Amino acid sequence: MDVGMVVAICVLALFTFVYLTVFFLVFSLEKKSYLSGNEDGEVREEIHKDYKKYLRKKKENEDFVSYSLKKNRSKKQRGIVYSGIVWIFCIFCAGVIAFSAHLKSNNDQFYFGDTTFLVVQTGSMSSKNDRNDYLVGYDNQIQTNSLIGIETITEEDMKLYDIYAFKMDDSVIVHRLIGIETDNGVTTYTFRGDANTGSLSGEMNLPFSDIIGRYNGFKSQILGNAFVYLQSGIGVISLACAAIILLGYDAFRGGSLNSYEARYNYLSYNAYKIYLDYENYTYLKKQVRCHNKNNELSIYSKVITLLEKNGYPEMSHGVVVSISDNKNKVEVLLNEVETPTVVEYKSDEIYVC
Repeated sequence: MDVGMVVAICVLALFTFVYLTVFFLVFSLEKKSYLSGNEDGEVREEIHKDYKKYLRKKKENEDFVSYSLKKNRSKKQRGIVYSGIVWIFCIFCAGVIAFSAHLKSNNDQFYFGDTTFLVVQTGSMSSKNDRNDYLVGYDNQIQTNSLIGIETITEEDMKLYDIYAFKMDDSVIVHRLIGIETDNGVTTYTFRGDANTGSLSGEMNLPFSDIIGRYNGFKSQILGNAFVYLQSGIGVISLACAAIILLGYDAFRGGSLNSYEARYNYLSYNAYKIYLDYENYTYLKKQVRCHNKNNELSIYSKVITLLEKNGYPEMSHGVVVSISDNKNKVEVLLNEVETPTVVEYKSDEIYVC
């Protein structure tokens, strides 16, 4: 392993470590902030938005609790989809790494049916050499790092000036057939790269048994470059680092979202509820418009009572959540209320803001 490769591996490892550390710190602080109540303002704002949607879309016999649970389930489903995409990408990365290892052990070739695919990694077929006058009319040169298809043939299919893949020592070479000779019933074949001035000793007078197949016209330099990169050590390590970063992000993000949901549930189902007994249900049924302390206009189905005698602020910013089946209780959201309570009041204390 050369120095450049070692440096590249160290840089990628450091890059991955930094990203994971940032994700861990950001989402850990966010999680702690939600659980400690420091972000309650943001959570309450989300509850108010959800409640407005609930009033517009609510169905018969569906209270705000059921609506918000349904919304949270929808969020979880989106999170599951995201996690699924991350895992699919990681499985893809693992498959690519395994495929790369397979290519290296198989002379950089892979097979699909009767076709062999390989990458031409030299420039010997990328241009015409002026000395090779037999190339007139042959313009099917192959650029460096192109992925090409090689079809299986019989010896009777061998044709002069077609391009073939053949074995030379421990390598696979893709060159053009320039000579066919038969001596004592034995036919041999000589090849040369279009950009070369002559044939190498290892590509002269080869038997048919050394020939893998004939170039079928398929080539893609984009796919070839991708294969070359993924077969390199840097490519494999890059994919592994990307998979690790995405898995870390998904795990840390999930913890933060769970904390947010827990705080949301606590504020909307527990510390954010107050129950008011009332008698005159028909009077409270009317839709009214109310302004809160910040003069933000909200449309709620409801009624409000004076709670000053109980130590609560005037409910000019309260909103009704739901009315129970027996019609003797109404749930109201209050900005300042931190503990659940049941407040009794007289009918003459009810007013519409």
